[in-house]
Amino acid sequence: MTKRTRSNTQETIDPVQDQVDHVVDTIQVSILQRSATLLEESIQNSRSSAVIARRRIQETYSPSTSPSVKKNKKQSEFLVAEHFLEKDRILTSESELSVGTRIKRACLKLYGKYDSLDKQEKTLVELGANSILDLTKHNSSHKKMFTNLEWKYLIKEFTSNFQDYELDADIEAKVSEIDKVNCLENAIDR
Repeated sequence: MTKRTRSNTQETIDPVQDQVDHVVDTIQVSILQRSATLLEESIQNSRSSAVIARRRIQETYSPSTSPSVKKNKKQSEFLVAEHFLEKDRILTSESELSVGTRIKRACLKLYGKYDSLDKQEKTLVELGANSILDLTKHNSSHKKMFTNLEWKYLIKEFTSNFQDYELDADIEAKVSEIDKVNCLENAIDR
C-alpha cells in the first residue's frame, strides 16, 4: 500500500474548497428558508373562507382592552357573517346561497350574544356551528330561515321515509314516550 501524500497545491485548495462548501451550504439553507416562507404565505393566502371566518371570530372575541375593537365588534360580526361561504352545494330554488352558508351565517350573526339567546336561537347557533340542518322536528329552529317552498323541498329531499317498516310494540312504546317528552319540553319552552 502506498500512502498518498498531499501536495502543496492540494493543501491550498482544501481551505478554499471548505469555504466554497460553507458558502454553498449557507446559500442552500437561505433558499430553503425563503421557499418555506413563500410556501407558507401561499397556503395562508389560499385558505378557505371557513378558516378566514374563524380567524376573524377569534380576533373579534379575543379579550382586548382596545376601545376601537369593542366599538367595531358588531360591525365585525356582521362582516364575518355576511362574507362566510360554506362549501356545500345544496341549493334551493329561491336563493343563490347554499343551505350550509345560510345556516352558518345565521349562527355567526347570533354567536356573539349566545348567553342572552332563547333556547331555539341557542339551538340554531349550536347546530349551525357544525353546519347541521335540523329536519327532524316540525318546529325546527331552522324552519324560519327558509320559505315554506324551500322547507318542503328540504324535507322531501333529505328526510328518510320509513313508511314501509313496521316497528315492534316495545319500540313503538319507546318512540311514543320520547314524543311525549319532546312535547312537554316544547310546552315548557313556550
